Amino acid sequence: MALTGRLGPRAAGLSSLGYIPPPTHVAPAPAPVLTLLQPDTGPAQVGMVVAARGTDFVDGAVFKTDGVARLTTFIDETHVRAQVGFETAGTWQCLVTNPDGQSSNVLPFVAYTSEERTA
Repeated sequence: MALTGRLGPRAAGLSSLGYIPPPTHVAPAPAPVLTLLQPDTGPAQVGMVVAARGTDFVDGAVFKTDGVARLTTFIDETHVRAQVGFETAGTWQCLVTNPDGQSSNVLPFVAYTSEERTA
C-alpha cells in the first residue's frame, strides 16, 4: 500500500522498528452504587456492624459515615460489611468508596437513643 500526500511513516502507524499499534482506550470502572443498608436504623452506639449492598464494589472498597472511613470487610462486588460507631443520635450519611476514588450515592442511617426508641 503506497502512501500518498504528505503523510510521513509515523502518521501511517509505521516506525523504524515496525508497526506501532494505536493507543487502546480502557473504559473506567463504573462507580459503586449503594442500594441497601442492613440495618438502616439502630441505637447510637459504638461497635455496630452494618451490611452495605449494591453493585460495582471492588476489593479495597471502604464504607464511610459522614465522610469518616470505617473498618470494612469486602465480601464481593455486591456486599461489604463495616464496623461503625454511630456515636450520637441523628441521621448519618453512608456511602462506599472504591480504591480508584469513585464513591457511591449516599444512603441514610438513622441512629437513636434508647429514650427516643421507647417514646
